[in-house]
Amino acid sequence: MAEQAEWDVAVVGAGPAGLTAALAAAAAGARVVVIERAEHPRYKTCGGGLIGASLQAAGQHIQVPARDRIHAITASLNGRREFTRRADAPLLAMVSREDFDDALRKAAADAGVTVQQRATVRGISEDGGLARARLADGTGIGARVLVGADGSSGVSSRYAGVRFQQVDLGLELEIPVPPPVAARWRERVTLDWGPMPGSYGWVFPKGDMLTVGVIAARGQGGRTRDYLRDFTGRLAAGIYLLASERRPASADRDGEQ
Repeated sequence: MAEQAEWDVAVVGAGPAGLTAALAAAAAGARVVVIERAEHPRYKTCGGGLIGASLQAAGQHIQVPARDRIHAITASLNGRREFTRRADAPLLAMVSREDFDDALRKAAADAGVTVQQRATVRGISEDGGLARARLADGTGIGARVLVGADGSSGVSSRYAGVRFQQVDLGLELEIPVPPPVAARWRERVTLDWGPMPGSYGWVFPKGDMLTVGVIAARGQGGRTRDYLRDFTGRLAAGIYLLASERRPASADRDGEQ
């Protein structure tokens, strides 16, 4: 894409924040371009739980592709002291980020937003009253306003001089599960407060898939990986017990393991 000074708004990052900002700008009559380093639909490490305010904002533009509606939360302390609380009204809507983000991208394109994918921003500058994004292929994009929505470690955050007291490392698995296991976790999320200060794990149901992950302060990679292994090990043990409970009686007589 050749550089254009005519862009009113350039958005770096085509996640939910960036695409929602682009939709708002386009609705106000702005000429908008979104710059995204990946290509939708793409995987994104994220639990995918939307609260009411997020659902309301997204629902103005798309039909939210919810895979589950959460009515219960189970909490534990490193696998112990587990308890569950339930609510009549949904607490969260669970989405796959591939589906959710791509739906927002399509809505933005339908609203006249130009979405430039597979374009990595290497630097940001200001010149002649314009913000300029320098791309990896040597081209550039200029706009009167630039919105940084490329995450805490993104180029726009560094340019703005943002500093963080703590940066977290999240590790996540997407685990396909059979119907009996999916039914066990349906409408319920699990949050586990982990062995390290500020760490926690989660199990989020998404139909025939469980999103399982842990997070802790960066710099503790080994301990974070150990926590993920222990957490998924406890989860796997529960899945095995559930499968054993539902195994046909003839299976044991036949010696199946």
